[in-house]
Amino acid sequence: MEFGLLTEANLQSGNKFLSFQERYQHVLEEVVLADKMGFDVFGSSEQHFFAPHCVISSLETVLAAAAVLTKDIKLRFASILLPFHHPIDSAEKIASVDVLSNGRVEFGTAKGNSWYTLGGYNVIPAEVDDRFDEALEIVLKALTNETFSHEGRFWTIPERSLSPKLVQKDHPPLWYAAISPKSHKLAGQMGTGLMTLTVGVELEQLAKRVQTYREGIREAKPVGNYITNKVSSFTQLHCAETTQRARDYSEKPFMDYTETVIDLYEQKLKKTGVNIDFSKARDNLNWKHLNDADQVIVGNPDEIIEKLEKYEAVGVDEVFIRSEGIEHAEVMKSIELLGKYVIPHFKEKKKKRESAS
Repeated sequence: MEFGLLTEANLQSGNKFLSFQERYQHVLEEVVLADKMGFDVFGSSEQHFFAPHCVISSLETVLAAAAVLTKDIKLRFASILLPFHHPIDSAEKIASVDVLSNGRVEFGTAKGNSWYTLGGYNVIPAEVDDRFDEALEIVLKALTNETFSHEGRFWTIPERSLSPKLVQKDHPPLWYAAISPKSHKLAGQMGTGLMTLTVGVELEQLAKRVQTYREGIREAKPVGNYITNKVSSFTQLHCAETTQRARDYSEKPFMDYTETVIDLYEQKLKKTGVNIDFSKARDNLNWKHLNDADQVIVGNPDEIIEKLEKYEAVGVDEVFIRSEGIEHAEVMKSIELLGKYVIPHFKEKKKKRESAS
């Protein structure tokens, strides 16, 4: 299992709200520590009009800042809302961060996260799928060819050469953020890595989502030059010296975020015609259930390891850790504990498997 640090820069920090400047500074301090503690990847998703919950709108700016402050950790666009932007702009942002990071960029994509955001950009909902497909095609053309051109429904581009060029010899690893069962299979069919939420999702449901993705992988027609066959779970996780301390700092923010996500995706899926019943998720919106069902991973290092091994057993390759709403000092302690005790445990397991094979 690999470890990622995910942030959307929630302005809430314990019982107070931070300024944008304070929160952005905390984000950078957290990724610098994650790099030192052996985390594999740092990433964030593009968000608009969603303060105070998520306030990273210029994703490439935060990743560029992280690039010059870190040495080893990969930097993932997790993800770019492709239908919202001119694809040349998206390709230039990816390549620029790749240059600044000396080839550490990963490219995650999404179609959109709410009708409210679509409206702000005046994107027509009925066009989202087609705009996404065409934009992705253009971005990959731009990133992987000396020159490229395109003639399509939404964009016509005469022959041009992207600048800057990637440091990586091929396009970065591709990822797709999925919500519905259909989109989980689509991620596999496209040959991209899967980014899936565990908020409001029990372990049994997570296993089914992984299975659906793997079914798609078996019939993949990759949109890129290679298949990224990996599953990343966006999971609320907090590690402390004791179980009680971990719960004391994480219970309220994790509960609040779970409720927010259920509300958001219930509205979104209804508008797309996907009929998913959220009543069970609402009935189970209490700490005991979230913790017992491993929808959140909270505890001391040994408890974190035990819970993550369950994720590993159902096919999760990477846990993308979200600790929003918790005081910055506690998040830093959690990152340190994970790097000192949890990450080495899984790296040692991987080493033993590789030597045995």
